[in-house]
Amino acid sequence: MNNSFIPQMEPWFAKEEKQAICDYMDEGGWLTEFKKTQLFESMIAEYTGAKHCIVVNNGTISLTLMAMACDIQAGDEIIVPNYTMIATPNSVKMIGAVPIFVDVEPETLCLDIEKVQQAITPKTKAIMLVTANGRYPQSGIK
Repeated sequence: MNNSFIPQMEPWFAKEEKQAICDYMDEGGWLTEFKKTQLFESMIAEYTGAKHCIVVNNGTISLTLMAMACDIQAGDEIIVPNYTMIATPNSVKMIGAVPIFVDVEPETLCLDIEKVQQAITPKTKAIMLVTANGRYPQSGIK
């Protein structure tokens, strides 16, 4: 059995970035609840023209907030790819909705749009299209 290590993409910070992070933490900052975070949120809101902006600490929470903002309710169905990060179905479950797993295209690893169309029911309220490695679905595109 080969126990070789699968290399991951490791974060890399320049000296100035490391110092800024240390300074931030030394000032008593939580990563998503501090003065600089509020400044960052206001900068993004201004740049995008949004009324509000909230940064969160992970993808699960961001997808959960997105579903809540779309008024997804308990029992509603959300179509998700069967090849995705765990955040996708977990965010659906966190609000009591039901993830409906649909196959992906073997070429792109993205939702197979034709299979999505077959999976839609009266309870379907949303489709989470997750791109894989910057790809997008090819099926159903005319």
